[in-house]
Amino acid sequence: MTNIVGATIEHFIGLKRVAAQCHATAKAKGWWDKYKNGLDADQTCAKIALIHSELSEGLEEVRVGSPHLYFKHTEETVASVPSGDPKPEGLGIELADAAIRIFDLAEFLGIDIAEMIRIKMQYNETRSHRHGGKAL
Repeated sequence: MTNIVGATIEHFIGLKRVAAQCHATAKAKGWWDKYKNGLDADQTCAKIALIHSELSEGLEEVRVGSPHLYFKHTEETVASVPSGDPKPEGLGIELADAAIRIFDLAEFLGIDIAEMIRIKMQYNETRSHRHGGKAL
């Protein structure tokens, strides 16, 4: 395998396992119950919008100056979590939520997200410095 920042095949196999676990958890929690026959384009778009919503929540965490990880302990979180554990919040958690949703959706759609990441990282290594000259 080419450079890809020192990644080995084991790293990508690990990502495949993470994707499978993300999907298994979402299925077990009922998030796929109504999609037994697959997703149409509108439903796929709705799932992508939910991924975007996690990033928007992360943006709000940055805007209000929250740390990357903190724990919220409210009556609502205590009622919704059987263990009573406080809910993790912050930019880091919202990025994790987005990644979990991405891995979950990819697994459901039969997309090998680990292979897609490998291909894209390999391609990115060939691109020029700040390709396209964009400011951000």
